[in-house]
Amino acid sequence: MATQLKIRRGTTAEHASFTGAEGEITLDTTKDTLVAHDNYTAGGRPMLREDLNNLADASVNLSKLDRGSSLPFHIPTINAAGTALAYSPAQIGQVKMVETGASQTVSSNGTFSNVTSLAITITPRSTSSRFIIWVSMQAYLVTYGSIRLVRGGSTVIGASPANTHGAGNGTGDPYHYLSINKIDHPNTTSAVTYNVQIASYNGSFNMNSPNGSGASLCVMEIMDFG
Repeated sequence: MATQLKIRRGTTAEHASFTGAEGEITLDTTKDTLVAHDNYTAGGRPMLREDLNNLADASVNLSKLDRGSSLPFHIPTINAAGTALAYSPAQIGQVKMVETGASQTVSSNGTFSNVTSLAITITPRSTSSRFIIWVSMQAYLVTYGSIRLVRGGSTVIGASPANTHGAGNGTGDPYHYLSINKIDHPNTTSAVTYNVQIASYNGSFNMNSPNGSGASLCVMEIMDFG
C-alpha cells in the first residue's frame, strides 16, 4: 500500500454542477461514495455503499424485490426461527358481508327456501382456504321453524331449529333470534355461492319480524389454516 492514488473529489453540492467525462470516477465527500460519469449527466451517478446508508428512504419499490419461490397472495414475514425474512400465506384473504332488513315469510311445511338478499358468491384464493361463516336473523315463528346454510345447493350446516312454545297465543314468546356458525372448506379455486335458507313447520316463518330487525350473512376467508 506504498502507492497512494487520489481521484477528483468534491461535496454533493459541488457534484451537482459538475459533468464528468465518460468513464470518469469521482468521490462525493459528503456521502463518502464513488460517482460514475458519462459525459452528459450533471452530478453523475452515485454508487451505493456497502452499508446502504446513502440509499434514500422509500426509494426501493416492489418491482425491485425478489419474490423467490413465493406463491400468489403470499406476504413477507419473519420466519419461524425469528432469524430472517420469508414469504408465507396471508392469513386473512377476503371478507364479504350482506345484510337485509326486508321481511320474508314462508309456510313451507319443512321445505327450505332461499332467503332473498342473503347470498354471497366468493372465489377462494387457495384450495387450502377455509371460510368462517356467520348467519344471524330474527323471526316470528308460528309453531316451529329453522334455518340452514348451503353451498352450491349442498348443505354446509344443517337446520338450526327454534320452537315458539305456544305459537304466539300468550303462553310463550314467538320472537326468536336464530344464528349459525361454520368453518367450511370448499377445496377449490372456483367461485362458490353460499345461501341462507329458512323453513317452517305447522305454520309460518316470518323473517325480520318485528319489521326491520335485520338479518346478515358474513363470510371470511382464512388462507393460512392451522
